[in-house]
Amino acid sequence: MKKRFDIIISACALIFWLITFCSKHYQYNYIYAESIYLTIMGLTAFILLCLFKNTYYSLIIVFFAPFTFAHYFDAYSIPIGLYIGGIFVIAGVIAHIIIYKPKIKWHKMFWTFVLLGLSLVIGGIGYLETKIYLQQLLCLAIVYILFMFLLLFFNSTIDKIPFERITFLLCIFSLFLQIQGYLAIFISADFNFDLVSARAVKVGWGNCNNIDLILLFTLPAPLYYIFHYKLSNKSLLIFPFISCVTYFSLALFMSRGSLMIASLFMVSFIIGMIIYFVIKQKYLKILYFLSSYIIFIIVVTIFALAIHHIVSLTEYFKNYLGQVNFTNLDGRTPIYKQVLLEINDNVLFGKGLFAGFSDYVDVGDHSFQWNHSTILQALGSCGLFGLFAMIIHLVNKYFYLSQNINIEKFFLILIFLLPGLYGLFDVSYFFINFMIVLVVLMVLANDLYGDVKNPHINVLHNLKNTN
Repeated sequence: MKKRFDIIISACALIFWLITFCSKHYQYNYIYAESIYLTIMGLTAFILLCLFKNTYYSLIIVFFAPFTFAHYFDAYSIPIGLYIGGIFVIAGVIAHIIIYKPKIKWHKMFWTFVLLGLSLVIGGIGYLETKIYLQQLLCLAIVYILFMFLLLFFNSTIDKIPFERITFLLCIFSLFLQIQGYLAIFISADFNFDLVSARAVKVGWGNCNNIDLILLFTLPAPLYYIFHYKLSNKSLLIFPFISCVTYFSLALFMSRGSLMIASLFMVSFIIGMIIYFVIKQKYLKILYFLSSYIIFIIVVTIFALAIHHIVSLTEYFKNYLGQVNFTNLDGRTPIYKQVLLEINDNVLFGKGLFAGFSDYVDVGDHSFQWNHSTILQALGSCGLFGLFAMIIHLVNKYFYLSQNINIEKFFLILIFLLPGLYGLFDVSYFFINFMIVLVVLMVLANDLYGDVKNPHINVLHNLKNTN
């Protein structure tokens, strides 16, 4: 039932996105279309929250909703349907609490999110103009209070699910994102690969960097099934191929940082599996495993030849990757230097998240709103307090999963680690779609973190208790 539901919701979300994306492309009023489907999604979530004690079904609607927008999310073009749909969801949550009276279950990561939210809310205090700071305070406080309330609610009301269900959802989600990307190319340029090489692939809610960042969550998911099906020959043929499809799409959408991380992961996984099979003296398994990648290369080559773009593809990758400037980290070094200089203006609480939107910062040929690094974004926007909150969160995220590690925890670490590594070179945690995916996965995998009666964020205390 849950798997069919995931497929149905992803298909509906794709249809909703396609309608609004086409409306925007052909210059119709797409805001009305967004309002209609957001209202439908909110009403559906309300009904499901009232009918089912297990809130998994309504959470999946919340999960896909941010990826249906045909435009960048901002404060100036919010469709009225987002408010209506949000009211339906909140009303459904209240009704669910009244009907089923769930008991609160604390997630181990809850208080680290509270700390992150607090650093964002007070970030820029004493630096920003009073008017801008109050706008930031009101906006971020409302968003984060709702965010944390929903995190606590869904964590307390979702039944335990096997890890295989989470990876299935990620595989469906990966397919959803890839179809979005290819449809955007087709609608905007009729498969004109110049559009891709110009880095103009946009699906509405994000550009190529945003798409690839979210795809990194999904890249390891199919590979888990190799172990779920106990290294069967069929699994060694099928699931690496599926992961390669995701890798190819990620490469074609072309975020260089994401491509570098994905390539490193794929090569490491292949080498690791070969070493494992050699140690176990299962040489036939190596043949099945490598055959999957060989078949994928053949399929891609045939596809490229069929559409007469084999030269375009090779030249595209060669030219685009050749543009990387390793001397200044592709233009990031001047930005990083500027951020470190400006932090002196308010070391403790930073410049505030809204500072980047009230005034672009010019550095040579660059103007930027974001610091192109999650760590430096936390430092620049929230100061040393924000940096402390981010480090506490990141350490705890991986520390809890490393305890009594098994194959499920190992793959969940990989699922979090790939987009986490991307955050070293660009901003991840301050992108709302990223945060929703991260929190939903943490809620669904709560049993891997474990429930606690007295949650805390003290890593050293945890280390002491494990001795």
